[in-house]
Amino acid sequence: MKFGIISLALFALASVEARLGRDLMGLQIIDDDVNTILAETTRELMMMGTMSMSMSMSMSMSMSMPMSMSMHLDSTSSVSSTPTPSVSTNDTCKMPLWMVEPLKTLELPEVFRGDPTDFLPDKSLFEIVEPGSDDYCKAFHAVDATDDCPQDGLQSSSCPGAALFGDLDSPAGPTPFQKGLGGIHNFAVIQVKPDAVVELYASRKYLESKWHKEDATNNPNSDFWNTWFGDYTAFTKPFVDFSAYSNDRMALAGFSKTEFVKCVLKSGALVIVGSGAWRNATKTGYYTEDGHHTNWEVTPAGTHIEVVQTPEARFLQYILDVKTAAHDCSYWPLNAENMWQSIKGDETQFLSKGEYVQAK
Repeated sequence: MKFGIISLALFALASVEARLGRDLMGLQIIDDDVNTILAETTRELMMMGTMSMSMSMSMSMSMSMPMSMSMHLDSTSSVSSTPTPSVSTNDTCKMPLWMVEPLKTLELPEVFRGDPTDFLPDKSLFEIVEPGSDDYCKAFHAVDATDDCPQDGLQSSSCPGAALFGDLDSPAGPTPFQKGLGGIHNFAVIQVKPDAVVELYASRKYLESKWHKEDATNNPNSDFWNTWFGDYTAFTKPFVDFSAYSNDRMALAGFSKTEFVKCVLKSGALVIVGSGAWRNATKTGYYTEDGHHTNWEVTPAGTHIEVVQTPEARFLQYILDVKTAAHDCSYWPLNAENMWQSIKGDETQFLSKGEYVQAK
């Protein structure tokens, strides 16, 4: 009888998985309304659990309590529910209002929402921060838009706020998880362990220009302070040129990049991590609705941007406040043919022990 209930549960999960158009690795939802589908499945599984309980109790009072909504379906997968922290998560830190909807996704069974920390190249370097904790809240405030760093459409890379979950907003305000606008589609918060050496990398724009250097201390939207990074796997598994990096690893919106950056993080640094969501370059403005190329400048020359960019879930995106989370940062001229080879060029340091270094 247990096997019958388990089979029915597995069938229900498989059905939902197919309808959602995604695999179990955290890829993006394609068509159906996830809330409606999951609600239906939850009711089915609850009925199964209730049936199992009633049957088990009638057969033998000495038998252990049967399956519930956290039952193990097999040795490797389970349907579990993580309590969702409220917007006011504690007495000292209040979550930004734009996190209300994303936090609801923590109620989803892990099999649906995906856990980006599964893809960390070396989990031993990090602590996983508990949702609802003070540090969890601080990580999102660190990259939120403020009066000093206003969110300005695609120019909000230094303080993305709600743009963590997609570049553009609806007329009614930020709407996380809109389809085809990039960002991340799942998330967690990690903290660098004491004495751990964590290096993150990214492409950046025009850091070598005189105006950019002089403006870095006053302009919060300078690309020196861009919050978005990847780890070494995004550039080496396998090695990639700038086109492949843009389309398959990070789903970039800002296609013009001229430098390669490395930052070494501080001990205790808080980092938001997630798998990249797909991007429709037409919505971002790179292509017109009929598929024609716009007049956007793209560097390096020869870069090819796909209309639909689909980053693999295993290439994580790391979002952090460079000014408070990074210890040292440097940049090199971008090698567009093999981005990882950029670090063999001339290095320019712009952050030392957490302090900006005025470029010469």
